[in-house]
Amino acid sequence: MGTHSQVGCHRISHESEFFAKHGYLEVPGLVQWMATLRCGLSCEHCLAVSHEAGFGDMPIERVRGLIDEVATMGMREFLVTGGEPLARPDLSEVIEYVGSRGVNWSLNTAAMPGASLREVMARHRPGFVAVSLDGPKQVHDGFRGKAGAYEEATEAIRFYKSLGVRVCAGTTVTSHNCDYLDETFHLVVAGGADQWGIHLLVPEGKAADRPDLFLSKSQLKRLIKFVARKRQYFRVEMADEIGYLGYLEPLVRDIPLSCGAGRAQCVVLPDGHVVPCTTLDRSCSAGNIHERPLARIWAEGFQDLRSWRPEGKCARCDYSPACRGGCWLQRKSGTQCFKEVWHVPGALKTAAGIAICLGGLATPGNSEAAPMTQPANASLAAAAAAPATLDQAIMNYYVDQVTGLTTPLPTGIDVNDPGWEFVRDFKEGTLPQDMSERCLAVRNALETQQRSLSLIALSWRAVSEPLFDANSTAELTEAQRQTIGETLATISQKAQQWRLDIFEQNLDPYLTSGRQTYPSHCMASKAGGAVCIYDETYYLSKDVNQERWGVRAEPETREAAEAYVLEHHYADQMDLTCIPATASRARAIAVTDDESTTRPDIEISNAESITIGVFDVIKPAADVVLVFQLEGDIKGASPTGLSDEELLKDGMGESDLSTAITVLLQGGREYTYAEVLGTAYQQRRDTLLRIASDWVSVNWITLWNQNTPVVTSVYRNGALLWPAFKEIIESDGVILTNPPSEDPRENHSVIYRQAMLKDTDFWMF
Repeated sequence: MGTHSQVGCHRISHESEFFAKHGYLEVPGLVQWMATLRCGLSCEHCLAVSHEAGFGDMPIERVRGLIDEVATMGMREFLVTGGEPLARPDLSEVIEYVGSRGVNWSLNTAAMPGASLREVMARHRPGFVAVSLDGPKQVHDGFRGKAGAYEEATEAIRFYKSLGVRVCAGTTVTSHNCDYLDETFHLVVAGGADQWGIHLLVPEGKAADRPDLFLSKSQLKRLIKFVARKRQYFRVEMADEIGYLGYLEPLVRDIPLSCGAGRAQCVVLPDGHVVPCTTLDRSCSAGNIHERPLARIWAEGFQDLRSWRPEGKCARCDYSPACRGGCWLQRKSGTQCFKEVWHVPGALKTAAGIAICLGGLATPGNSEAAPMTQPANASLAAAAAAPATLDQAIMNYYVDQVTGLTTPLPTGIDVNDPGWEFVRDFKEGTLPQDMSERCLAVRNALETQQRSLSLIALSWRAVSEPLFDANSTAELTEAQRQTIGETLATISQKAQQWRLDIFEQNLDPYLTSGRQTYPSHCMASKAGGAVCIYDETYYLSKDVNQERWGVRAEPETREAAEAYVLEHHYADQMDLTCIPATASRARAIAVTDDESTTRPDIEISNAESITIGVFDVIKPAADVVLVFQLEGDIKGASPTGLSDEELLKDGMGESDLSTAITVLLQGGREYTYAEVLGTAYQQRRDTLLRIASDWVSVNWITLWNQNTPVVTSVYRNGALLWPAFKEIIESDGVILTNPPSEDPRENHSVIYRQAMLKDTDFWMF
């Protein structure tokens, strides 16, 4: 997996003057040490595959010398990685010495330590641990090449949490596990990890010969959207292998990307060579600690990275001042440019464009803006006792639904905040059944002092959930319908207002020219982030901006955020898009459930496309048939022999799922978003249920070997499948694929669980 660290590669405080003058930190904030290349796993993407290339373990005497140098230089973190660092026979002795020198150390691992190591770690606790977790059991074990690897990883997370250590679950996303991210998210949260780091592959080690593992452009886009949504609920951040993402930067990171390779961190290989980042390529070495002191190597080395100038296609790119070549490891392999994923021509060429494009998609859920004033040496227990947020409580509720756990409401609740009362009543099932009273409870909850987009989604659920049932909606009075419409409008208005407030706060690191800012997530990973040290601000973000854009006038944050928010509304990924069909032609087939709606001779009117958002209420003047195109991916045979140029192309073993769903709406009747879904399902149940059943019934062997075409994602009008997931859940998962899977592990409980995941993720927006 990609490495994770406690202080991050570039978010280092109080180094502003030296960094601004020289372009690197006077003392690296992070030194990684590859303790060994040994490992009991057989990962498909493994970097440490060169045992025969002279990479024996560093002798313990020299390891002590390295630790002495780290302590003398005053580095903030010493990261022990590998291979599998726990496979080093004398690691206990190393940890004892690290502890005796008072060095803050951290660990990247995929294994559970043995008894003697656990004893040593209890005495000399790491400041931070990252544990590889690449998916549910069958996916993780398959990717890591060892049965039982999943249980070992989850046990390790629990062990390190028992020590009071901050734990990050690290996932390397490939074409094999990208379709399991929903389930992995819930496993990470329920397993006790404090945060989740998302990594991409780099063409190093085994991965250099496995182009089939790399994500396609469409998969990358969906991954970015996935990370953005989950950041509303949990600390999720995409690491820096994906490089610069333009206007998508705040979508996946707390502060702008600035690759720290050779500028804020370095890696010591087992043979003593010092390289900028995690590679075994000695040609990138700035020196060897057996020949020169580490301090001298750092001071004199990596000049090509510190004085980087754009060359080749980078020299012709308008974004090179911001990108600076992206991730060094990707640049080393010629795979650093991801502009195809995010590029909007001309969008970042003005200060206003920078503000709007860089800021518009940052939607982390915890938007509390109160300054953090706890001391730097505050214990993790004290940090955990910080005031609870509605986002935490709502996230716990949804994870409980999937995992079967029962998590109590967090401590530190403000009992006078109406949002808490609403969340408690929702969790306990005591919200009013009468729709007018329920809507009143929702409006009261929205008077909370917190800014929680999670609460927006939960409020919408409270209003909309009863409306899926066509029988109950038929009994609504005109007054109740008016109240529902007004309440949905209120939720929409609050969502717009709160998003502006959130953007204003979280845009600071992207727009500031000297403002001292607090990290919003304290994400700890190589991508950039820091352990929650509450009295520190991060001046280096100022230098990142000045390095990219020069000294400039600070743009008006709220004006920039508002411009983007007005153009991109909340929950737009849930929008339904459709085209009106000529009623005389389409009405006759709208209520049937055969394949005739996919015929190319359906008559479509010249009317513009219609978009129905989650807060909308529509009322056709006359009977109308709407045609919804359901689109997604069907994964078939695994591709082989792809070139680097093909890695970002769509169509890597994918073929489109494309089905037209026609729905007849009655003129003169109001339809909320939920009622449109309910009506569509009532009329086209068999087709929608068949697609949904195929999606949730994908078994890991079928997907892993790519031997049968299966639905792996639905990215347009996917909400139409929502009622089908609910039916699968209510039937305890007895609805199977057609034809049924022959794999014995594909049982009713698996299908039920997958349907629960889909249902939960729809509710979370």
